Amino acid sequence: MEQYLSDANFVIENGIYSHELNGYVKFMKGDKLGFVGIDRNTGNITTFHIKTVSELAKKAPSLGINP
Repeated sequence: MEQYLSDANFVIENGIYSHELNGYVKFMKGDKLGFVGIDRNTGNITTFHIKTVSELAKKAPSLGINP
């Protein structure tokens, strides 16, 4: 759990906020991005996933990433 929170906080601190996703994304390696979802009311972390560029390009066009 400690590593999960550490990695999620790294994405928040070094990533880009996406209003469409209500979360932060950070490029990782290759075509992978870390994604941290945030609760709209509390600001707490709700989820942390590794997603592909193509997954997030469809859901958050404002990020300007192309698959």
